[in-house]
Amino acid sequence: MERTLDSTLLHLIRSRMVEDYPTQIGQCLAVITEEDMWWRPDEKSNALGNIMLHLIGSNRLYIGYGVGGRSVERDRAAEFTARSNPARSAVVSGWSETVEMMREVLDSLDPTRLMERTDRTGKSTTIASILLHASHHTAA
Repeated sequence: MERTLDSTLLHLIRSRMVEDYPTQIGQCLAVITEEDMWWRPDEKSNALGNIMLHLIGSNRLYIGYGVGGRSVERDRAAEFTARSNPARSAVVSGWSETVEMMREVLDSLDPTRLMERTDRTGKSTTIASILLHASHHTAA
């Protein structure tokens, strides 16, 4: 198959979102304890658990709903107010489920749709823009 700009961009984003970033994040999650998951230096800071809940919610919204049209329920504020709950195992499981969902959405996405417009994320934008946003947000 001849590579186009669209297919190359989708390939790179897919590689990062379902292989590279999850591998790196998974290596970190594999060695942290329950205590580590919810440790914070002070009340103004986010724990790793909060950041993971935020990544799960964000990627479900942007990739799952924004690109894939899947239903989504999200309480963004709760992602940052959580304290020692849910358990580490539930966060890890939620991340794994989110990665699998992203894999399904991105594997079924036709590269010719990247310039298609949608307002599912709250503003009119393109599928390509949503994918770039999600990729950059996950990498940060």
